Amino acid sequence: MKMSRDAIDLRFALLVNPLPSEVRSKLLLDEGFCANFGIDPQFWFPLNDVSSVTSDSLHQALRGAIAGKKSAFLKTQSGPDIRAELGMGDEGQATLVIDEKGFAFSDADLLSDDRDTRIKALTRVFAAKPLRGDEEEKWLVIAGERALTDREYVTLKTALAATPEAIKTQLRAAQELDVDSLMPDEPDYYGRLIAPLSNSTDMETFNRSELAATRKSLVERQPKLALRRIAFAALWQPLIPFEILASVGSSDISSLLEADDPFSLLCGFELCRQMLRSDPAFVELGTSFLNKLLVDPVATTDRCNIFCAMTLVSTINLRRVARASNAPVFWVRLAALAHAGVLTDALSDLPNSEDFLNWATEKFSSTYLWHGVIDRRDAPRWRPEWISPDHLFAELVGRALGALGTIPAAERPPTWVAAIEAALARLEESKKVIAAYFPGPFDDFREYPLASSQMDVFNDVESNLEAAWALDEVPGVVALANTAQPSQRFIANVLRILNQPVDEPIAKEDELSFLGLGAHVSAISRSEPIAEAVINRCLFLARNSEPERAPSALFMIMAEACAAHADPQKHRELLGATATKLCFAVNDSQALSGIGSILDVLGRRDERLIPALAKARAIARAKAGYLTQRN
Repeated sequence: MKMSRDAIDLRFALLVNPLPSEVRSKLLLDEGFCANFGIDPQFWFPLNDVSSVTSDSLHQALRGAIAGKKSAFLKTQSGPDIRAELGMGDEGQATLVIDEKGFAFSDADLLSDDRDTRIKALTRVFAAKPLRGDEEEKWLVIAGERALTDREYVTLKTALAATPEAIKTQLRAAQELDVDSLMPDEPDYYGRLIAPLSNSTDMETFNRSELAATRKSLVERQPKLALRRIAFAALWQPLIPFEILASVGSSDISSLLEADDPFSLLCGFELCRQMLRSDPAFVELGTSFLNKLLVDPVATTDRCNIFCAMTLVSTINLRRVARASNAPVFWVRLAALAHAGVLTDALSDLPNSEDFLNWATEKFSSTYLWHGVIDRRDAPRWRPEWISPDHLFAELVGRALGALGTIPAAERPPTWVAAIEAALARLEESKKVIAAYFPGPFDDFREYPLASSQMDVFNDVESNLEAAWALDEVPGVVALANTAQPSQRFIANVLRILNQPVDEPIAKEDELSFLGLGAHVSAISRSEPIAEAVINRCLFLARNSEPERAPSALFMIMAEACAAHADPQKHRELLGATATKLCFAVNDSQALSGIGSILDVLGRRDERLIPALAKARAIARAKAGYLTQRN
C-alpha cells in the first residue's frame, strides 16, 4: 500500500525527532538517507536568541560576498526577509552586518564559484587543518570540477573542525569543560589523529601498515603538522617513526618545545637523541626538552595531573564517540592516550591541575578501572591504576633513561645525564624508582621481556620464595611481578602458597594487595590454576567478609584473575561464572546493588559480556531486593 506524503513525513518525524541533536543533524545531512524518505530538510542559522535565517540563503549571501557584492537578503524563520551588508576580510573570511551587528564566517571562499579561488582556499585550510590524504584528494577533485553544494560545504567544514588543530582552538575558547566538549563526537577525528583501523589485528601490523602509511602521507604534505600529530602518539618508543621523520629539520623539532603534553616533549628528546649521531648541535635542544619534561617539579606535576585526568575521560568514552565498540585494545588505547595528549596541550593553563584531577578521579576513575579490567585479557602486563601522576612521571623518566642508554656511556651529553639523574633523585625521594621500570601502556603488544630466572637481580627473590609460606615474607616479589616475566619456578611457588588452606592468609598484612598480585601473576603468565586459586580465596573472604574487605574490591581481583584466559569466549564465560558465585556468596543488599552496578559498567564496556553476566545480574538484583525487604 502506497503511503501518503503526510504519512511519510510523520514516520520520518517519529524516527528522527527523538534522536540527540548531533545524531539528528548528521542524518539530515545525509543525502541518501533523506532521499529514501523523499525529504528535503531545511537548516537554520541562529542570528541571536530569537531570530534565525535559512542556511541556503546564508550560503548564497556568502557567495555574494566572495563575488564582491555589497548586500544580500536573508530568509528568516518567521517574518520578512532581512538585508545584510556584505564584506570580505583576510584569509577568505566573509562578513555580514545586520542591524549594525556583525557576523564573520571563516573560509567562506570555499563556496566560491571561481575554480582558482576554491583551490586556493582548500590549499590554505588543509595547510592549517590537514585531513587524511584520501579525503583531501576527494575534495580537491570536486573543487577542481565545480562549486561546492551547501551540503558539501557543511560536510567539509565539519571535517575540518574534527582535527587536532581545530579541537585545540575550540577547547581554549570553551566556557565549560565536560565530556561533550572534551570528546569529539566525530569518528573520523580519531583516524586523523592517529590512523583509521583497517585490517590489522595487532599493534605491530597496524604500526607498519595503516599508521605508517597515514604518517608518510601527512609528512609529505605538511611535515611540521605531521610531526606535531606524531608527537601526540609518541606513547611508546616503537611508535616514533624515525625513518619517516628523517627529513624533519631542527627548527621543526624545536617547535615541539612549545608543547605542554608530556609525550610530545619526550618525542622531541627522542628525536634529538636519534639526530645526535649526525649533528652534535642537538645536545642543547635535547637538554631543553629534558629540562621542560623532567626538571621543574611544579610544571611536571601539573602536566602529569592534567594528562592523567584526560586519560580517564578519554579512555572510558573513546569506544562510544569513535563508534569503535569492537575495536582491539591497542587501537582504542592509542587513540585515547593520543587524544589525552591533545587535551593536555590545549588546557595546559588550567588554574588548578590538582582540583581538575580530583574532579576527573571522582567522576570517572571507577568506570575507568573496570574498563581496564576487561582490557587486561588482551593486555595483562600494564595495570590501569598506573595512570597516576607519580607513575606517569616514573614512566617518563624510564623512557628517557632508556633513550640515554642507547648512547655509549662515554658519549652521553653531561647535561642530559644531569637532568635524568635529577629526575631519578625525585623518584628515589618518593620511593617510586622501581616504577620507572614498569611496563608502559603498549609493552603488552610486543614480546615479553626476559624471564625473571634470567635476571640476576631477582635471583634472591626466586630463592627466598622457594622457602616462603606467605608472599609478604619475600622482599622484591612485587617488583619481580611488575617488571619481569615470571619464571616457571616463580609461578609454581606462587601457586603453592595460594593453594594452602583458604583460611590461612597468604600475607600477614594487606592480604587483598597480595591477592591482587596473585591475580596479576595469573594474567601475565596465563596460569589458570593460579586464577582458580585466587578466585576461590576471594570467594572465601566474601562469605566471611570483614568491613574493610568490600565485595567490590574482591570482585576486582577476581575479574583480573579471569584475564588468565586469553581466549575471549572462555574469558567471558569465566567472568560470568565468577560473578555468579560472588553474588551467591554475598549477603548484603547494598554490596549486591554495588555489584549489579559494576556488571552494568562491564556490559557497557563490552556488549558481548551481557549474556555471560545476565545470571549474575539477576541474582544480585533478586537477592538485594529480598534482603532489603527482610530488613
